[in-house]
Amino acid sequence: MKIVNIPPFVVAIIALFTGMLSFLIKPDEALFNYPLLTVALVLAAIYWVWMIVLVSGTKDLFTYQKRFWQILVISVPFVGALLYQLLHQQRKRLVN
Repeated sequence: MKIVNIPPFVVAIIALFTGMLSFLIKPDEALFNYPLLTVALVLAAIYWVWMIVLVSGTKDLFTYQKRFWQILVISVPFVGALLYQLLHQQRKRLVN
């Protein structure tokens, strides 16, 4: 699994970029830009659900490894999914 060719990674990067923009481009007295933050949160939720499905459907992990990644992705939503995608790129590596 190469990270550049995977569409969920692109969705995650767009969500992160939009979230950062929501704090940079803001109205006068507001803490952040509400529409941009809403888009970022929706994209992050789509990415999170997508990664839960990918982790659950993977065939190249042992049962205990799959459970570990499922627990991590579900309990730490965006960060856990991003960690899974960054660390689990190809089969037969040290970090699964």
